[in-house]
Amino acid sequence: VVCTFAAAAVCGTFSARSQFRFQSCVQKLNCGLSLPPLTMKCHYEVLGLARTAEDDEIKKAYRKLALRWHPDKNLDNAEEANQQFLLVQAAYDVLSDGQERAWYDNHREQILRGGHTNYEDNSVDLFQYFTTSCYKGFGDDGGGFYGVYGEVFHTIASEEIEFLEDEGDFEGIPRFGNSGSDYETEVRQFYGYWEGFCTKKSYAWLNPHNIAEIRDRRILKAIERDNKKVQQKARKERNEEIRSLVLFVKKRDKRVQAYKKLLEERAEQNRIK
Repeated sequence: VVCTFAAAAVCGTFSARSQFRFQSCVQKLNCGLSLPPLTMKCHYEVLGLARTAEDDEIKKAYRKLALRWHPDKNLDNAEEANQQFLLVQAAYDVLSDGQERAWYDNHREQILRGGHTNYEDNSVDLFQYFTTSCYKGFGDDGGGFYGVYGEVFHTIASEEIEFLEDEGDFEGIPRFGNSGSDYETEVRQFYGYWEGFCTKKSYAWLNPHNIAEIRDRRILKAIERDNKKVQQKARKERNEEIRSLVLFVKKRDKRVQAYKKLLEERAEQNRIK
């Protein structure tokens, strides 16, 4: 998940104090070097921290990385060190200031993907899977029902990773499984999760307004409301697409059909008793 120091500075996440320190830092560190544009990176990622990091964790991470990338200690790798040091300093300037950190947290996704970015949403096109012609048979092979939809749902889950607060949550997303997956321990969990799927994607890249261009905070709130409406609409549409696909798949899933038949047989046996 990414957001640059430079972009954040432009977006107004820094106070005049922070911007002055940044400019001074650039003047001192460039030393006549022609540096490439600062790499896009989230402040938390730069410091190797979770977004819930405490103040002491931020300070400790900053000291460690500032020492590691200080130009005086990287004379043989001056260009990269200069760039990394600026990123570390930038991240600390924002995250160590309560007010600036709060603003950054509240606008992180908009800074990250909002406005006129080149971000491309490469989400899998689901409509091609709303047909029985997309698979052949009910095997586990690549072209079979379980192979095809197993890959589809794995891809959808993978697309969510960069939007999860903890990437470890990806492992908790139920997998589609295969033709031999047990219904009660695997299949039920899969459908229980995916029938109520809610994407974590922000869709901030669809924002009609670029908050970086807004300086008047009175206007900013109205702009953010418009952006949020667009994001919410996109999320709703994606959720509906995925949930509809889940229902399409479930209706044809032999494991579900077999379990329903088992329940019917049990009910009949109980009736006879």
